[in-house]
Amino acid sequence: MSLSLVRIDCRLIHGQVLNAWVPHVRSDRIVVADDDLALNSLRQAIISASVPRSLEVKIDTVEGAVTDLLRNGSGKNRVLLLFSDCRNARRAYSLGLHFPAINVGNIHFCEGAHAVTSSVALSAADYNCLKELEWEGVEVELRAVPGDRRLRLKDIASIAQ
Repeated sequence: MSLSLVRIDCRLIHGQVLNAWVPHVRSDRIVVADDDLALNSLRQAIISASVPRSLEVKIDTVEGAVTDLLRNGSGKNRVLLLFSDCRNARRAYSLGLHFPAINVGNIHFCEGAHAVTSSVALSAADYNCLKELEWEGVEVELRAVPGDRRLRLKDIASIAQ
């Protein structure tokens, strides 16, 4: 299996992913692992409409995407795997999809969250979830686009305390 990038982005497929990350990591397939989106065909159609035909897109539940990637790998594809939140990424990891690194690109502000970059606001639950991945050996970076300065989770003060 060739995961070229594993990313958390609450917006899922959008301009930053298509115009910055896909060329940067040379992906030719995007897999979106999101239970809510997998059940919403209208949102799927809207999101998929922005993707160039040369790029394969698969939208599935977290469990379905993990099963597919573990069973079938990615073939010759370079897969960019997207999660909408930390919880789903952690769930995929606990289901056996072990990835060496994860990019946190965009998590919108919500009540109780703290802005740690201009595009990422972490709640205590998000921080702890990412910390668990880090304890498992996953390198966690916060960066919206490839040209941004890479910020590691260990570089931010603990907001969970």
